[in-house]
Amino acid sequence: MPLVWAVVWVGGAIFQALPGQNTGAEVAGAINGGAPGLLGRLDASLAGWATPHGTAIVVALVVAEALIGLGALHGRSRGVAITGGFLLALAIWVVPQDVGLLYSGQATDPNTRRGHRIARDRHPRQQSRSRLRRHPRCGARPETA
Repeated sequence: MPLVWAVVWVGGAIFQALPGQNTGAEVAGAINGGAPGLLGRLDASLAGWATPHGTAIVVALVVAEALIGLGALHGRSRGVAITGGFLLALAIWVVPQDVGLLYSGQATDPNTRRGHRIARDRHPRQQSRSRLRRHPRCGARPETA
């Protein structure tokens, strides 16, 4: 498994270093826009900062991804590499990718809305309300859309 981890991260570093992804405008253009609230403000701020500093961002990403991949191959640094890879992937998912656009209803998972509905229905306050809405005779709950 460490070899797979290394291939993924070192491969990502190589692809990140290819032409077409190493200028400020391209880095800023890769940041999703249209997020609500705090994410939207964070995106706009990051995109504004990335425009003049795009090359530095790309170099930092290439170095970080290569170190994560190569660190997975060495036994002593494997834990640090896994933690660093998780944190970098999480940071990229939250800020430039806007949490996968889950709030938009148009995320890559076609059942995203259903997942939100299930999470909402399992909230403790929602459960107590749903118990009150049972049919008095048969005890069945009405379907929620």
